[in-house]
Amino acid sequence: ELGLSALLRGKIEATDAHVIEPEVHVGLDRSGALTVPALAPSSQPGAMSIGRFSVENGRIVLTDAVSRSRLVLQKLWFDGEMRSVTGPFSGRGATVVGDQLYGYRISGGPTRGGTQIRLGVDPSNVPLTTQFDGILKFTNGVPSFDGALAASRPVGATLANGKRVLSVPWRAAGPLAITPSAAKLSNVTFRYGPAER
Repeated sequence: ELGLSALLRGKIEATDAHVIEPEVHVGLDRSGALTVPALAPSSQPGAMSIGRFSVENGRIVLTDAVSRSRLVLQKLWFDGEMRSVTGPFSGRGATVVGDQLYGYRISGGPTRGGTQIRLGVDPSNVPLTTQFDGILKFTNGVPSFDGALAASRPVGATLANGKRVLSVPWRAAGPLAITPSAAKLSNVTFRYGPAER
């Protein structure tokens, strides 16, 4: 759905964009550079403004040329807002990896030298919450992430199958740096048990 007033001004503003069954292939080549589907030469990533953006039953294939590994995200859905292809953006969704369902929350936008990303991931059958917060950069096509990771297990959680689980809570957090060849987690703080203990 396009906004009529913007169209009359010569701009493209989608008030609602709904994508059904997209398939995207993203990979790392032998140099560690990211390979993604190319945009048409005439397209400008920031030229189109989008209000509500949703994806239904998507599929993302991630590959690594060095290790020859392959990861497939299936039945992916997303519902949120995306001001443009380059951001800012925010929303929530879920995807299936193997036979495990993962819910996620994501937000981000352009910042100096890269893209600010905040990503929370929650497996449906494990009482665990993981939060990534940092800056994603590309140097000659090679991605890197510099930020922080926090993982925690709550006292109680209801799994996807409806089962209620009670656990001893814990939380771990620390600075995280990721490149195609390595991931480094340093100065980790770890807390086990309720706060009063």
